[in-house]
Formats: sequence, C-alpha cells, structure tokens
Amino acid sequence: MYVLNITEKKIKKMDNEELSIFLNNCSVNKHKIENFVFTPFQRVAKKFIIEQYISEGLNKCQSLK
Repeated sequence: MYVLNITEKKIKKMDNEELSIFLNNCSVNKHKIENFVFTPFQRVAKKFIIEQYISEGLNKCQSLK
C-alpha cells in the first residue's frame, strides 16, 4: 500500500505491518488521518500530487486577478 502525505507531498510504500502500526498511531492521535491518502498503486499517488500542484497553481493565479 502506498501512503501519500498530502501536506509534505511525499509517498511512502508500506507493508502490512508498517501500515497497521501507522493506523494505530493515527487512532491515538499521533498523526491526523486527514493528511494522508491511501492508494494501492504508486502511479495513482503521483497523479494525485500532480493534480494537487496544478489546482494550487490555478488558485494562486486566480487570486492575482
């Protein structure tokens, strides 16, 4: 499973054990689950990051008008 950190725009591949530890940490509020996207494929995570950059770029350009 690939875990995408939205705030840092980083992708990390996790096996089942790492993923379960990560989700347990989320349940005790060490991480905010809202800041992460879980995908089975790396290309989906990369596409998400690219779309995020594009939408941020459009928002910045629109605010300058």
